[in-house]
Amino acid sequence: MLEDYGNLLVAEALLELCLKENLAKIKDAIPLLEKNEPKMSDAKKNLTGILSRGKLLPKDMMEAMLILAKLHYVEGSYRDALSMYARAGLEDIVVEEKPLYMLRLLTEAFVIKGLALERSPNSIASRARLSEREEEVMACFEKACVIAQVFLQELEKSFGNTHARGIKGGHAPLLDFELPYFMEAALQSAYVAHLKRGNIIKGIRNLRELLRCMETKATQSFRMTAAKQLAELLLHSLSEDCYWSPLSDPLPEFMNKEDTYYFCTTLRRKLLLHTGDNIYTPHDNVEEALLLLLISESMVSQKAVVTKKGNN
Repeated sequence: MLEDYGNLLVAEALLELCLKENLAKIKDAIPLLEKNEPKMSDAKKNLTGILSRGKLLPKDMMEAMLILAKLHYVEGSYRDALSMYARAGLEDIVVEEKPLYMLRLLTEAFVIKGLALERSPNSIASRARLSEREEEVMACFEKACVIAQVFLQELEKSFGNTHARGIKGGHAPLLDFELPYFMEAALQSAYVAHLKRGNIIKGIRNLRELLRCMETKATQSFRMTAAKQLAELLLHSLSEDCYWSPLSDPLPEFMNKEDTYYFCTTLRRKLLLHTGDNIYTPHDNVEEALLLLLISESMVSQKAVVTKKGNN
């Protein structure tokens, strides 16, 4: 049992190293070939061996399945990835109160499942079934986005608490955490999918929700990009007549185009949001776009100052 648990840790480390070495291919959805990637091949052998022996605790077996599903995805075996998620019971896993490590695994699992559903060969003929698949993809992306935000906020909180206890009278150092590819994909997958489908209202709502969440240092670059994308949408894709305040709902004529439910409602309540009595609310799309660009410019300046201090 201890040997298998060690193999599980080694397998994940090997897979992560392989992904880091092939990041450009992963971003372009180019499958990695096992014969060309010895690290991935060794990881796969370890994981299949663990699952065939079945000696680990159920929670560790589930982790092995999630990691193997991720491996199947990057090698282009989308159906195998989906089959492994079904075997792991991904949709039945209770996400609330999970430790940081599991939150990261589940974030990746849901975004990868959504991507695998999009890219797996489509033999579904009826329009109703196609619509069901689209809804399943969006459910995965929405859930991945929320879990990713909870993970990053909890990670920063945990990091700050740990260092605050160890540094008397000082400030906790900056959280040095670069967003892995699948974590960043989880944050942007929902609004990107909405925009690809021409659902501008849903895309804007999703971007606004992302930007309302308390920022973390790990998401600063991502938030700058998201702010600029939202500003562009407001200026070029939304007329003044269609505009609605960030703190209100869209106009009634657009409500029927919006989802009437949210995923991970319990987790959403855990997200830290920007709130207050004197929050400035834009009156039209031009005002909001200008505000977003000013905020983005401010973040760029702040990042430059931090980088300069760090280099001294």
